[in-house]
Amino acid sequence: MSGIGKILVGTVGQGIMMTADEGDTWTRVGVGQGMHSDATVRSLVTHPQKPEALFAGSDQGLYRSEDGGAKWTLLDTPMNRSLVWSLAIDPVDPSIIFAGTGTPSTPGIFRSDDGGKTWEPRPMQIAEFCPGGHPPSDWDRDRSHRPPQHLGGVRGRRGAPQRGRRRLMGRAG
Repeated sequence: MSGIGKILVGTVGQGIMMTADEGDTWTRVGVGQGMHSDATVRSLVTHPQKPEALFAGSDQGLYRSEDGGAKWTLLDTPMNRSLVWSLAIDPVDPSIIFAGTGTPSTPGIFRSDDGGKTWEPRPMQIAEFCPGGHPPSDWDRDRSHRPPQHLGGVRGRRGAPQRGRRRLMGRAG
């Protein structure tokens, strides 16, 4: 695995873990580097033309790093205090970025046309009923019904102990 470079892994409750030696040792990105304590990071994406530029979707909103993941800044966006589940950068025009939020926050799709400086919500339809249970907005009202969740191949019940963690990997230059 020579020449692999830096690897970043998003975790549930531990923020971002980072290795620069092909996985032999790992370091947690902590509060001193800009990531909030006990962060849940569901998505990581690298800028296609600038590998040192990264975005991380977390349970507090959207973070950005300009130095390959050493330091992170929580961006002021309409996604603040929402769980950002997914991120996508247009490989042809990387100034266009999409982000998706969801459970336990209000589901939404957001678009940036300026490389992540500003964000606008995009229109979308939200299902009134989901086959796996109630829509996310109903979960806050009725905690007695806990529908199954599907998270990257790990199936469990909301509130039940997790037997595995969904990990997202990204590479930085």
